[in-house]
Amino acid sequence: EVVVDPAITIKAIGHQWYRTYEYSDYNSSDEQ
Repeated sequence: EVVVDPAITIKAIGHQWYRTYEYSDYNSSDEQ
């Protein structure tokens, strides 16, 4: 049985969202 710390899960999701936002922002600035 694996117990995942909620704080770690939130941090991982937040980091993933930040990378997605950063990638999208890079694409937007690259098009202009």
